[in-house]
Amino acid sequence: MMAGNTHIATVSAALLHEALSRANKVAPTKGNAHDRAAGIQIDFRLDEAHVRATDLDVTFYQKIPVEQVSEECVLRLSGVVPPFVASLSMDKNQVIRFFRAENKRIIVQYGKTRTKATIPTITGEYPTVHWFDYEQMSDASELGNKIASVAWATEDDASGVLSGIKIDGKWLEALSSKNAARIQCEIESDVTVIAVLKSLVPLVKSGSRLRMMTQEGRIVVALDEMTQVTSTTVLGEWPNLVERLERFEFPNSVTIRKTRFTEALSRVLSFVRNDRLPRVRVTLTSDSIDCVLTGTLNGDVQDSCAINSRSGIEEDVTFYFNPTWLLEAIDTFPGASVKIEYNGSLQPIRLTEPSTSYEAYVMPMRDLEDGT
Repeated sequence: MMAGNTHIATVSAALLHEALSRANKVAPTKGNAHDRAAGIQIDFRLDEAHVRATDLDVTFYQKIPVEQVSEECVLRLSGVVPPFVASLSMDKNQVIRFFRAENKRIIVQYGKTRTKATIPTITGEYPTVHWFDYEQMSDASELGNKIASVAWATEDDASGVLSGIKIDGKWLEALSSKNAARIQCEIESDVTVIAVLKSLVPLVKSGSRLRMMTQEGRIVVALDEMTQVTSTTVLGEWPNLVERLERFEFPNSVTIRKTRFTEALSRVLSFVRNDRLPRVRVTLTSDSIDCVLTGTLNGDVQDSCAINSRSGIEEDVTFYFNPTWLLEAIDTFPGASVKIEYNGSLQPIRLTEPSTSYEAYVMPMRDLEDGT
């Protein structure tokens, strides 16, 4: 024990690192949520520590075992990432020791060199973060990877229903004002819910034994028996954008290897610096897809990739896309190849994966060179 300081708890460094890193993905950094729920809260109990974070729409809650607790207490760490997190050893034999100094400061001691640091804490009431019975939830093993397949279509600054992902027990669906994506996902759900899940994609994908439950106003996803994330559900009518897009005709198609196309898009996109609205010119030829980044501060940049097959009209056709949207739509595909279905250059394209139910719709941009 450090002289003059009172021991609070000793915790595995690896487990604490995992919990705090996950909580950091939810903890707010600004705005009303930060004012009301800043920081990450750790509740030390006799045999475990409870780590919580919330941005008022999404909450994170993980329980981790502790090696020793000398004083049951609640610590609320200020800052989104406590400054000692980066130094936590992932060696399972390493531990973190928390102490309370005589001046009420909190001191942490860690590492083989017995490094210590004082961490700032926050006082005041913290929002309630509930824990739910894991055994009462339904299996949601499909949710992990499939939610990432559609989350790209939700814009970062969207509000209302477009800030969420629709879950109806059969499909996951996400929309923006321009794009749409959906994939079949058979999970038990009595009602259709719209949940703010995009920010939780990395967390949900990390889950090992996913379960889910819905309640009035929220959806709970358990990553395993010790970790849960909760999202509020959004009230409002879900737009029928996919139904409207399905009415378009898509008589022509090309099939490509996903990695070849994403590599080409990534290379041209790497030349974008401070361009306000970059656009990529995509030309479908008889044997290739040519990607040209136009009107950037670095001039025109071109790359291309071969196509596997083509059907429909044989003439070349050119589209203009926001390259970020197009890259995200294709990069999240669950399979190795992508089928691009299309009609006119100003109509949306439909992206499908031959072996799965995944489909996405991306709206092209207008050709500024034609003055339209």
